[in-house]
Amino acid sequence: MITTFEQALSYLFSHIPKNEIRKFPGQLGLERMNVLMEKLGSPQEKYRVIHIAGTSGKGSTATLTSHALASQGFCVGLQLSPHLLDIRERVQINNSFISKEKFIKYLNEIVPSVEEVSKGDFGEVTYFEILVALAYYSFWKESVDYAVIETGMGGLYDGSNVVKRQDKISVITKIGFDHMAVLGNTLPEIATQKAGIIKQGNTLITTQQEEVVQAVLSKQSEEKKAFLTVLQRSEYEVTAISENGTEYIDKKRNKKRQLSLIGKHQAENAQLASEIIYQLSKQDRWEVDEQKLAQTLKSITLPGRIDIVHLGTNTLVIDGAHNTQKMNAFLEALAHMYPDQKHIFLVAFKHGKDIQSMIEKIEVLAKEIIVTDFWVDTQDMLNISEPVEIVASYVTKVPVTTIPGTKEALEQVIKKDTKIIVTGSLYFASEIYKIISKK
Repeated sequence: MITTFEQALSYLFSHIPKNEIRKFPGQLGLERMNVLMEKLGSPQEKYRVIHIAGTSGKGSTATLTSHALASQGFCVGLQLSPHLLDIRERVQINNSFISKEKFIKYLNEIVPSVEEVSKGDFGEVTYFEILVALAYYSFWKESVDYAVIETGMGGLYDGSNVVKRQDKISVITKIGFDHMAVLGNTLPEIATQKAGIIKQGNTLITTQQEEVVQAVLSKQSEEKKAFLTVLQRSEYEVTAISENGTEYIDKKRNKKRQLSLIGKHQAENAQLASEIIYQLSKQDRWEVDEQKLAQTLKSITLPGRIDIVHLGTNTLVIDGAHNTQKMNAFLEALAHMYPDQKHIFLVAFKHGKDIQSMIEKIEVLAKEIIVTDFWVDTQDMLNISEPVEIVASYVTKVPVTTIPGTKEALEQVIKKDTKIIVTGSLYFASEIYKIISKK
């Protein structure tokens, strides 16, 4: 029996896979999750689900969708992955963390099934799988109307891909190159993995993709008899980007939108979330309250996504961009916010990313780059960042300094300038927030 939140974390951390094969088990992991969910009574089939996959923007789109649905008076579950500051980001009700007491209660209720499955033919249930199962189970217990679920990686074999309802809304955000060792080295291969969330009779909503990607999504939709909606770039127009947010026009509905999130990519995510809301209102026969939707878009905040944080006399611009596609979007927004300015960048990257490409992009807007590393806060305190010397070797056009240790690096860099750009990984952003919260 788990009685404290610390014990709950210890139990979950003990299920973190120690090798890549167990971390990404493919078909075996999905079969294991299906068995686990059946033992729990298939809670994921008891409410309507919006399932979101993609390379970039899925966390923002999921959060925007959840807030928008809650603004319409619904009880909404939200599951995000990975979490940034608190593990309960993965189990939210109406955009608030589930209480620690309920987190413990529901975890205790699923543990017997987790242990039973772990002793069976499919192997031990992993950290990620337990958290996904906990989210689905908690949402059932909390009687949500809708659950917004972000995939962890890919889609086809992702632990969240256990919802078979025909009325599921499948959403695929922008697809690009990331996690190639698991998902494939070409865009069609990656798109096929992402499209694995589409089930028979679903509605698929996606943004305008590369032609080879769109071909895969169209083919998969046709095979699954899914209703396909493609958000075209011509359907919205960004009119202003500043530190205060983004203004854009929803041309499809002739609405001027103010969005608190910053960047052209966030306007695309907001437009995608709006498309989901209108589709659900049509499918489930309820009217969209336009005023409440507009107010939600205007007020939503999202840590780790072009988040401007004031620290004494310093300003930190924090973004968890961790692939080339995300980095391009971040740097484009940065150029709009601060035209003709160069910045000091504080960066750290997770091992295995296309760091050289991201550094090349950063150098265009950098006057200096400070490279550090980070640790992931689990029982094992895993250092999963790329060594500072390797990252620094990619910097060729501006001065570079290596300072191991996130805390030490931040303390040094804020002495250099009043504005610091912090990027490279959501895990790194998480460590920065933890340090700032203690100042």
